[in-house]
Amino acid sequence: MDLLYAPSSSNAVEISEQLHTTLQHLKTVAECGRTSFAIQRVLFVSAGAGLAIATSLKRYTEEIGLRNLQCEAYASARFLNLMRANPWMVNDPNTLVTLSSKSGKTPETVAVAAFLKGKACKTVIFTESEAVELATFGHPGFFTGKTTQAFHATYMLMASFLGGVLEARENWKLLPALLSSLDALPDRGVNKSSALFNAAEKGGPAGEAFAAGFAEDDPLYFIASGPAGIVSHAFGLCVLQERFGLDIHIVDSANFFHSFVETLRPGTRGHYILIIPDPEDASRGEMLDVKTFFDAQLFKVQVIDAKGLDMSGIDSQIRRMVGPIISEAFLKPWTPALAKATGRTMHDPLLHMTKFDYYNCHHKLLKSADHLPLQHKTRI
Repeated sequence: MDLLYAPSSSNAVEISEQLHTTLQHLKTVAECGRTSFAIQRVLFVSAGAGLAIATSLKRYTEEIGLRNLQCEAYASARFLNLMRANPWMVNDPNTLVTLSSKSGKTPETVAVAAFLKGKACKTVIFTESEAVELATFGHPGFFTGKTTQAFHATYMLMASFLGGVLEARENWKLLPALLSSLDALPDRGVNKSSALFNAAEKGGPAGEAFAAGFAEDDPLYFIASGPAGIVSHAFGLCVLQERFGLDIHIVDSANFFHSFVETLRPGTRGHYILIIPDPEDASRGEMLDVKTFFDAQLFKVQVIDAKGLDMSGIDSQIRRMVGPIISEAFLKPWTPALAKATGRTMHDPLLHMTKFDYYNCHHKLLKSADHLPLQHKTRI
């Protein structure tokens, strides 16, 4: 379980230890990305938190304006369908597909890896180890090892790899700044707390106060912009919605004033969390417009502003890329507080995920129907 759920002086050091394997490989991963000098397209493919990471990195590439490279992010299920309909997408040696899965068992991501075997495109995987199913198709990979901080480890590896690609294809000058910043995320040396830990420690009391006014059936809205959308997705959906089944909604600031704003009416029951990115982020103005609206209409909101978080060790040039991970860390200790407020525990089993065999289940249903008596087939 992620150590940032309950930050303490003892686990500040343990967080660094949990990410030790990842930290050792960052330069190697970046160097691998630097060898991709002929690549014209990078396609990030994942599901869940991996997709949140992919989308955030893709949005960062939009921020810096690419000249020689195209980056896209796809949900694994969507990408699999697109490949089957358009095989040319991956029969191109100038295309690089990255696949990520914390467990290495995500069915549709594994299916993509199988489909890509023998295709002309280059494929790289990010997962726990060489022993997982995702790693059985011969694609080169980078591994987090078994760690409580799999989300952070995956992010750090994927960001390093992308940094290498950007340096090779876009003459991006910030790779050294990125690597030093990633290295500092969990560890700033003896007696120096990391940005991740400091954010989580600061977020703890805020989470307790928020949870005190939160009810089990209250809707919760995360509003974010640009690369910071990772916070809404990774924390709002992949933690609160997945773990506790809470009523979570994520809103992109670019869409806020186009229909969603009309849901904010007197007596509206809901909680709103605004994720405001770094001052250098091109989308910060969008979020400040949203905040101004809430302030003017006297709606109560929770504001997590990257400008107010400790970014010690994070190079100022790279904060709009890495900053959202620190904002997400601020929210992590809200998890046990919200669990308590809604009558859950951190160890409650999932109701459907891992229990329902969803992948291609409609084909299995149709296949089983072929063996039913005729009078039963009409019910399928």
